[in-house]
Amino acid sequence: PAPGALTVSVLGYVDFLDHNGRWLSAGVTPPPDSVFTRRWSVSRVPGRPNQLLLQVVVSRSQGGNGRDVVHLTTVKTRKAY
Repeated sequence: PAPGALTVSVLGYVDFLDHNGRWLSAGVTPPPDSVFTRRWSVSRVPGRPNQLLLQVVVSRSQGGNGRDVVHLTTVKTRKAY
């Protein structure tokens, strides 16, 4: 996992979207026409080797008021075959 990837733009864990949610670019600097910043993190669940914790944070790229943030969290379990 990339430490701090949910709060700062870490290369490989961030991208930028326009006002319709369409992908614009990746990198650590938002392009001028971006409206949303999407950051994510993937890590193992402590004590659960077959589970991954997936977290996504979407916020306004510029001019947000701190309340314009959505947090999504899920756990993915490896299937036994």
